[in-house]
Amino acid sequence: AHSEQLPAQPSSDELIHEDSTSKIDLHHLMQKLSLEDRTILAMKFMGEYTYDEIAAICEISVSAAKMRVSRLITKLREEVTP
Repeated sequence: AHSEQLPAQPSSDELIHEDSTSKIDLHHLMQKLSLEDRTILAMKFMGEYTYDEIAAICEISVSAAKMRVSRLITKLREEVTP
């Protein structure tokens, strides 16, 4: 029988005692982006689409898709970095 090791999950105590001031309000940050930008990020990171797929869906070049994702990540990082 083959068994896979699952990554360790934090206990409920660890989650409760986590410093809430260190949490990033990702939902709030995403709302600052345009619908198209949110969609592109969701496709890349939640839907795990390839850049080729994103480019085809958005009717842009693959290089433009890569650049958009890169710029959006930079934009979000700038929002959370003091």
